[in-house]
Amino acid sequence: EHVHRADEDHALLVNIADHSHSLTHGSAWMSADPKLVEHAIREEEKKAKEMEKKLEGYLVETGIEGQVIITKGDPGPTLIKLADEFNAAYIVTGTRGHGKIRRTILGSVSDYVMHHSHVPVLIYRS
Repeated sequence: EHVHRADEDHALLVNIADHSHSLTHGSAWMSADPKLVEHAIREEEKKAKEMEKKLEGYLVETGIEGQVIITKGDPGPTLIKLADEFNAAYIVTGTRGHGKIRRTILGSVSDYVMHHSHVPVLIYRS
């Protein structure tokens, strides 16, 4: 709401569900129970629907012109692709503040976006 210009901007609020951890939970010596994976995906989809309602409510509450996109995929590349498709002027993304070890091993969506975006990126710590 602090960077949005009501007369010019259209906000695109995006939530990208990454199911890769659910689908790859098993390993060569321990396979994931398909029912557990299905349950995990259903739970993530339920959370995504809740997030969609929350984001739509935010747009209404603040009077910001925009739309909500809920999708699945690898968050970094998917966000870059959406920004390109919608001709975004800039990207605002948060960081969860995961520890250095986790960020080093798994990477960071905000780091990925910062290094691969074709438009300016504003990263805020949540």
